[in-house]
Amino acid sequence: MNRVMKQLSVVATVALPLIVIAGIYGMNFSRMPLIHDALGFWVAVASMAASLPGDRVVVETPQMALKLAADVLTLKTKHPFVIARGATTTHGWCGCASRTAMGGGVGEADPSRYYGETADTVLAMLRRLEPHLPTDPFNLDGGRSEVRAGRPKNGAARAALSAALHDLVGKRLGQPVWRLWGLDPARAPRSSFTIGLDTPEKIRQKVLEGVS
Repeated sequence: MNRVMKQLSVVATVALPLIVIAGIYGMNFSRMPLIHDALGFWVAVASMAASLPGDRVVVETPQMALKLAADVLTLKTKHPFVIARGATTTHGWCGCASRTAMGGGVGEADPSRYYGETADTVLAMLRRLEPHLPTDPFNLDGGRSEVRAGRPKNGAARAALSAALHDLVGKRLGQPVWRLWGLDPARAPRSSFTIGLDTPEKIRQKVLEGVS
């Protein structure tokens, strides 16, 4: 609603001089300057045209002070997740939110132990990344560069922050992120997931659960 009111204000500001001039010369008084002059019509049109360059309407995108919030959520799996290196029944997931006074965006990190990441290391890294937040959240490419320069590794934390910034921009524009990227949800690939090692009967059961 706020964005619509700003757009209407811009249109009204530009159109105001034109409406005033047309309104004055549309009152049909017999005694008015230029009313009977052969060039009166063209003088009025020229006055309208001359008023347009004088209307300097500047719409500035306000700088939004970004704040970062993050927390760890421990998820418990329905089945033990077993791979060659071991088994686990819990998984640390880290949620990330980029917040402004006008709303916020949400992202998530899935830390990989293979790269030495845990929920706690991601949480600590997100706190270190906060000073590198972009001053303009709409500058997504520049924001990624600043974050990458500040902390070149720690992919899970950077992915969570990137997702939160994209979500923030989408919410500010009133559009889902897939539409900002020009994607078609109907053509999106199906999600995949890994089924942990188990007996043939258990694996068959997990497959049926996954496709149901």
